[in-house]
Amino acid sequence: MSSPADVILTDLLDHAGGLGLGILPAIDHAGAHLAHPASIVVPSRLRVWAVLLELRMDRVCGFDVRPLNAYRWHPQAAKIDLEGEPHRVLSAPFEVTDINLTRRLRAAAVRAAEAAEAAAAETEATKA
Repeated sequence: MSSPADVILTDLLDHAGGLGLGILPAIDHAGAHLAHPASIVVPSRLRVWAVLLELRMDRVCGFDVRPLNAYRWHPQAAKIDLEGEPHRVLSAPFEVTDINLTRRLRAAAVRAAEAAEAAAAETEATKA
């Protein structure tokens, strides 16, 4: 690019709260290499909401699978059709995080500009 971008447009959002496809490292990279301190990101904000659920199954194809319920937890987010899953809602919806992506992009751009200035000053000092 001949000049930094004024707008960074991203589609790195997924069903795992928007964080599963690496949007934060991508924003950091764009801020450091593609943007300037006044650039913006679209979307500019990422808000993640959650609700606590209890998911249990009693029978599958006539088999008693209740002993397997203890092993249903998985460390990754998964897309679940709750209309087809027996479940119990344990909490009201709550906000997990609110990330200002434009602020993050601009901070990365400022850090990169400061690092470039420091490197230029050091290069100039070694020439003198």
